[in-house]
Amino acid sequence: LAQTMKMVELGDYFAINRPRQYGKTTALFQLSNALNLTNDFLALRISFEGIGDNVFRSEEEFCPAFLDLLQERTQFLGIHSLTELLQTQKQNTNSFKILSNVLSDLVNSANKKVVLLIDEIDKSINNQLFVSFLSVLRDKYLLRQERPTFHSVVLAGVHDVKTLKT
Repeated sequence: LAQTMKMVELGDYFAINRPRQYGKTTALFQLSNALNLTNDFLALRISFEGIGDNVFRSEEEFCPAFLDLLQERTQFLGIHSLTELLQTQKQNTNSFKILSNVLSDLVNSANKKVVLLIDEIDKSINNQLFVSFLSVLRDKYLLRQERPTFHSVVLAGVHDVKTLKT
């Protein structure tokens, strides 16, 4: 946990990939709890497990579903301003470009370093839309000096992210 926390503090974008029952979900849970106990970070931990395959059919379906996951997390954390922002924005978010802008608005409104933690990232490994979504996250991360984005991104899954497409 200490090593992972240091990577997050440095603003790293990284993946945790291990076989099932290795403690990935537990690690994300502990990491997000530790981050949310600080004054500097807001950890948004979501999972693609159980969201179904239909959301991966198109950007129009995926983008609001992704924002819905974030909205559920902000609601759970009691951050009403972010919950309202996501509620308002998800109705008009039907492309990755708009999603990227909404995520920037979310980060701007948080007034903390926002860390995105996604469990079961390989839920839809055979889906080009999913690979495109990972590209959006990576692009936002690479351009983090130019526009607001997540301070750190942590992806967890069974498969190595580099081999998802194959």
